[in-house]
Amino acid sequence: MKLRTIEEILLKLEEVIGSNEDFFGVQKNSLIGALEYEDAKEFLKEGVTKESWDEGRVKYNLKELMQRMKEYLDFAFDKAENGRGLSAGRSLDHYRIWFWLITEPEMEMHTQDEYGDYGKSILTDIEKWLESHEAPE
Repeated sequence: MKLRTIEEILLKLEEVIGSNEDFFGVQKNSLIGALEYEDAKEFLKEGVTKESWDEGRVKYNLKELMQRMKEYLDFAFDKAENGRGLSAGRSLDHYRIWFWLITEPEMEMHTQDEYGDYGKSILTDIEKWLESHEAPE
């Protein structure tokens, strides 16, 4: 498990922005959030400063990213259990790009599986994966 490089993120960002796959912008926002201000500023709203950027985002490292993935599970399960189709789909979009960022292609692909149960079974698999993987210090 290793993080994608800035160059890889910028290429993926071009791909995501140029496609119809990221209707709600979830993947785009997560990719931009992984960038330092200098790399991200062309994608940010006017007036966003380096200070506000650094203050408002999760640092891009394995430990912080995996912690965010764990914390997001309750929200994602809530959307799935309550049949909130669009929100449940967006939750899986988050996990898809997070697994891409940490180079876990099998789990990234799994988030694209059919989810007749609003993704509950996929989220259960994600939860198990997170429980069995520790981020390196």
